[in-house]
Amino acid sequence: MLSGAAQRSVVARVVAAASAALALTLTSPVRGAPTTAPAPAPVPRPDAPDVRAPPLVAPIRTGAAPIEYPKNGSGEDASVLLQLVIDTDGRIIEVQVLEGAEPFASAARDATRTWTFEPARRGDRAIRARIRVRVDFHAPKPEPEAPPDAATPKPASPKPASAAAAPPVLVEEVLVEGVRPEAGKTSLGGGEIRQLPGAFGDAFRAIEILPGVTPIVSGLPYFFVRGAPPGNTGYYIDGIRVPLLFHFGIVQSVIHQGLVERVDFYPGGYPAR
Repeated sequence: MLSGAAQRSVVARVVAAASAALALTLTSPVRGAPTTAPAPAPVPRPDAPDVRAPPLVAPIRTGAAPIEYPKNGSGEDASVLLQLVIDTDGRIIEVQVLEGAEPFASAARDATRTWTFEPARRGDRAIRARIRVRVDFHAPKPEPEAPPDAATPKPASPKPASAAAAPPVLVEEVLVEGVRPEAGKTSLGGGEIRQLPGAFGDAFRAIEILPGVTPIVSGLPYFFVRGAPPGNTGYYIDGIRVPLLFHFGIVQSVIHQGLVERVDFYPGGYPAR
């Protein structure tokens, strides 16, 4: 029988041996375990079909009529951008103007309809294609003037007919009187006056809204016109001057509004008449 110290020593050696065996098991590779290697790249078969897209060949123009400068052109250079749709037989089936002004756009569109192309191809098959074409117009240069021929004699001037054979000339005087329009005149019609807010249908109150007019107090018929005081402003009804536009200074105008056809306002120099 072992004592307590001897038993503890034996247990310690057993635990140490088990730990070493466990460490050896965890760190040592397992013999005979399969290893994973990268798969080799596939080798293309020589008899495999080619899946690449066939090459695309753009259409080639084979015939084009010259495009002349429009007769009604502006006399300046111009450029038109067109979009053409070319069928499988090389004919143009659609023309669309993307940029350009008239009459150059119409001239370019009509001329390109007669063009012919070798159609676009994808591999050995003809396909429909859409392309863009820019047409440039250059204004024709003016022809230089021919130098005068010194050897060509000038034509002789015709001899005047005799004074006795000439018919008598009748002179008739015509007097035309014109009317010079007044400068700076502003007119308000009866319909405008009745529709103005704040005028209460009164033609004389409507004068307050005209440019250059400032009343002393709103509603009073005393106006500053372009800085001139009310004493320097005249009021005329059918050419007759009136001292005031309203009864007792304010309230109602001296003329019924149904009789007013229009109001003429002269903020500057008044007409001579």
